[in-house]
Amino acid sequence: MRRVTLSIIGALLLLLLILASGSTFLTDWLWFASMGQAVVFWTRFLTNAAVRLFSFGFPFLFLLVNLLSVVRAFRRPRPAEEMPYLPADLPWSWIALLLAALLSFFVAAAFKPSWTAVQTFLHAVKVGETDPVLGLDLGYYLFRFPLWQRINGLLQSVLWLSLLVVGLAYWAARAFWRHGTRYLLWPQAKLHLTLLAALLLLTKIWGYTLARQGLLLAEGSLLTGVDYTAAIVRLPVYQILSFIAAGCLLLLFVGLFRRGVRFLVFGLGLLFVASFLLGTLYPAFIRSMVVKPNEFRLEEPYLARHIAATRRAFGLDRFVVRDYPLATEKPSSDDPTLANLRLWDFRPLKSSYEQLQTIRPYYTFHDIDVDRYRIGGQKRQVMLAARELDPTELPANAKNWVNLHLSYTHGYGLVMNATGEVNPEGQPVFLIGNIPPVVAEGSELPRIARPQIYFGETQSGYLIVPNGYQEFDYPAAEGENAVTTYHGRDGIPVGSFWRKLLFAFRF
Repeated sequence: MRRVTLSIIGALLLLLLILASGSTFLTDWLWFASMGQAVVFWTRFLTNAAVRLFSFGFPFLFLLVNLLSVVRAFRRPRPAEEMPYLPADLPWSWIALLLAALLSFFVAAAFKPSWTAVQTFLHAVKVGETDPVLGLDLGYYLFRFPLWQRINGLLQSVLWLSLLVVGLAYWAARAFWRHGTRYLLWPQAKLHLTLLAALLLLTKIWGYTLARQGLLLAEGSLLTGVDYTAAIVRLPVYQILSFIAAGCLLLLFVGLFRRGVRFLVFGLGLLFVASFLLGTLYPAFIRSMVVKPNEFRLEEPYLARHIAATRRAFGLDRFVVRDYPLATEKPSSDDPTLANLRLWDFRPLKSSYEQLQTIRPYYTFHDIDVDRYRIGGQKRQVMLAARELDPTELPANAKNWVNLHLSYTHGYGLVMNATGEVNPEGQPVFLIGNIPPVVAEGSELPRIARPQIYFGETQSGYLIVPNGYQEFDYPAAEGENAVTTYHGRDGIPVGSFWRKLLFAFRF
């Protein structure tokens, strides 16, 4: 009996754990599905899952394979005086597994490309215009370059980490020793470390190629992209470092057939020193001693190219300059151009809306939009805003659960004014306003049949409609409130017991 009771309690706890951890996932899926966008939900979820799996799984498998290869160094036969610094009978395979998992966790935390970066990479398109420096299509920089850069960073991090951990492990296993004036390595350890170093150099060569491309996206003090220092110094320097890395790669393979570790150490050390001198000190010296004293003259062609690209990006290069003779006749007041001149700015207009049309403190206008409607037989420019509900502005004694989630569920109506008209009091001329919405006579605007706003820009939290309570609709005359019930089809049905349970955990 006791075992049955414990089993039931355990099953209930497991069910609660699953509901608690899966309620957000399942309710989000229900929401996307209710809007007909389930494919967006699954694309985001599966891409995120693939990114997390790769960012943890690749470092874990790579580190595990390398660490398991080192285990043999602890177990190889050797004289008593060359026994490893750590006991050879420890469970090294389990230690390698745990160490690989721990290190991979930190690597995965640092490598977190967004799911949108992966999807834009997979669905990259060409822009049809190439950059003036490397001749690559601009679509490459927009869609592919960011992910390549993150992958290269991951590879370099994993390889540096592997070199460090494997090197320390071989030292602990006494897989290298001093013989006279030189250090000797166990042949398998030498081959292992050389292969890791070679892979690292290959990723560095790729990294220098990406660094050259990244100069076109670099944010400088004067401009974004290639400036004088980048064009004259950094571009050729990265190319030179690629050649040096290739030379170091040859040194590593030559060192495989020589005794000692001099070629291995020299190959990596040479690249490190060259990177510091050529990649850091030299550009800083040129920037300080050559560019700064004569900055405008040297940067002028790069600034001109930057300005031309900016104009082209915003379509400003397609403007045509024309001369128009001065008109002597007075334009008619019915001229459609004059009728659409915008006299109102959205900032003071928003203040006017709030003073004249909020009606109650719990209504708000998120922002002012500009649109065009046919008014009086002509297409006219108007400014308008939706009157949304802000439940945080309810009186303190009215902020209870029923009001926030069952009663005060929607905003009401909108406000619209003509952009080029002002009344004698300096206020906007409303084409639509008040509660319930009143359409100005002669405007020929359609009547607003359903002014309730359930999906707005300021609505936060969740609402349950329809429900057993009458929803507040709008403040009517003599202190009475009009009520309504939601008749829309959008939203997530929560009629079943399991859905109610899911949303109970979610909220």
